[in-house]
Amino acid sequence: MVQAVIFDADGVLVNASELHFHALNRALATKGWCISRRDHENEYNGLPTRQKLLRLTAEKGFPLEWHDHVLDVKQAITKEVIRDFLRPDETKLALLDLLKQDGLFLGVASNMAAEPLHSLLKVVGVHEYLDAVIGQEQVTHAKPHCEPYLSCATAMGVNIASCVIVVDNPISLQAARDADPLDIVTIESHEDVDVTLYPMITRFLPMNRVA
Repeated sequence: MVQAVIFDADGVLVNASELHFHALNRALATKGWCISRRDHENEYNGLPTRQKLLRLTAEKGFPLEWHDHVLDVKQAITKEVIRDFLRPDETKLALLDLLKQDGLFLGVASNMAAEPLHSLLKVVGVHEYLDAVIGQEQVTHAKPHCEPYLSCATAMGVNIASCVIVVDNPISLQAARDADPLDIVTIESHEDVDVTLYPMITRFLPMNRVA
C-alpha cells in the first residue's frame, strides 16, 4: 500500500527550467561562454550544475578552473530571479491537499542545491505540504543515481517500496526505476500535475477518491 509520494521539483511541482537556463547562461557569460537552448533541452536539463560544467569541459573544453566561479555566480543569480520566474500554483496545491487528506507523506528529491530548492518551493506555495526535501547536499550521488529517492523515503520514515515517485524526464526516470518504488508516474509537463493525476498516484490505496 502506498504510504508516501516523492516528487521531482523542477518540471513537476515547479516550472523552473527557464530559471536554470537563464541563470546558468548568465553565469557562463562572465567567462564568455553559453549553452544553447537545444543543448539545454536535449542534454543538460535535469543534471546538477556541476555535472553540466563537467560535460562542458569534457565535450567542449570549458576550463576546469572556472567551475567554482560559475557555480557561485549561478547560485547567486538563481536566488535573485526565483521570484521573477515563479508564482504560487493553485493546481499543485489542490493535488497536494488531497494527498495530505489521505494521510500520505509527501517529499521532494531534486538535484538542485538545497537553499534555492527550499526557496522556490516556498515561492510556489508547496513547501508547507512537504515532510522531506532532499537537495544535492544531502546525497553523495545525484540523479540519475537512485540515492536522492532512497534518501527522501528514509527522511520520511518509510520504505521506498511503499512510495510512488512522480517524474518528468529520462534522468529522473532512470533514477526512479533503480530505486524500485511501489509505482512510478511519468508526466510530460508540469502542467499535467493537478487533481487529475490523483487517481494514478493513489491507485494502490484501499479506496481512492474520484478527484
